[in-house]
Amino acid sequence: MVRQVSIVKLDLSTGKSQTVYDYIAEEKPFYLFVNRTFWATILCSPSELQELAVGHFLSEGILKSTDEIEEVTLKEREGSCYVKLKPEINVEDRVKISRLHARVIPSACGSGSPYQYAGKTPKVK
Repeated sequence: MVRQVSIVKLDLSTGKSQTVYDYIAEEKPFYLFVNRTFWATILCSPSELQELAVGHFLSEGILKSTDEIEEVTLKEREGSCYVKLKPEINVEDRVKISRLHARVIPSACGSGSPYQYAGKTPKVK
């Protein structure tokens, strides 16, 4: 999703500023459930959410194959997705061996901690 916003643009070479309109990527919380159990919140662009949910569970080892899925229910209004696995899949065992290390996943490449700039930012006059 993209949203138009008003921003103040600073030109450091001339020392001038102006208000302009620009576009920003919009992110929203997306709540994932495996069967009926809450799994995680991912901060993401609100598009292709079913694919994101299935891909996330595949990458975390909760799913070995998409053939293990019984049903995927996307509830866009509440920003959640329920991935129901087939009854023969032991979800509890897979959750125990998962690599998931954070229940809130920011948009910093899946890292459990937000990006923090360690350098010094030059002072703007």
